[in-house]
Amino acid sequence: MKRGILSRLAREERGVATIEFALLSVLFFFVMTAGLDIAMWYQQRLRLDSAVEQGAMIAFNSRSSVDQAAIGTYVGAAARLSSAPTVTVGCNGGSSNCVNSARTCACVSGSAPNPTFTTTACNAACADGSLAGYYMNIKAVATSSTMLVPAAMLGGNMVQTRSAVVRLQ
Repeated sequence: MKRGILSRLAREERGVATIEFALLSVLFFFVMTAGLDIAMWYQQRLRLDSAVEQGAMIAFNSRSSVDQAAIGTYVGAAARLSSAPTVTVGCNGGSSNCVNSARTCACVSGSAPNPTFTTTACNAACADGSLAGYYMNIKAVATSSTMLVPAAMLGGNMVQTRSAVVRLQ
C-alpha cells in the first residue's frame, strides 16, 4: 500500500508550476534589486558629474575674483546626494591655495583626476605647446552605499571620484 502511494505521488504533476515560479522568482527579484542598486549608483555619479561641471563653470565665469570656499560649498550642495561629497578646491595642484592677485602660473600635464602642475612664468610655452596659466582643480569624492543588495555582494561601498581642471588666467 505504501508503495502504491509513493509511486502515485512521484507521477503527480499538480503544483509543479508553482514550485518553478517560486524558485525562479527568487533569482528574478535578486537581479532586479541588483539592477536598482546599479541604477542608483549611476544616478549618483551623474549628479556628482553635474555638480563638478557647474562648479567649473562658476569658477571660469568669475575667474578674476574666485572664491574657492564658495565653489566647494556649491559643488557639495549641487550634488544633492544623501551624504555630502568631500570636495577639494585648489590651484596649480595645491589645496585651498587659490588667490586673486599675484598669481603664479604653471604648465599642466597628465590627465584627471591627478594632473601634474609645473610652475613656470605666465604665458611661457609649455612642453606640449600650450601656454602656462593659472589653473583651478576641483575634485569631489562621494561614497555610495547599496540600497537593497548587501554591500559585500557588490564588492563593498563604491567610491566615485569626479574632477575638473579650469584655466583661470
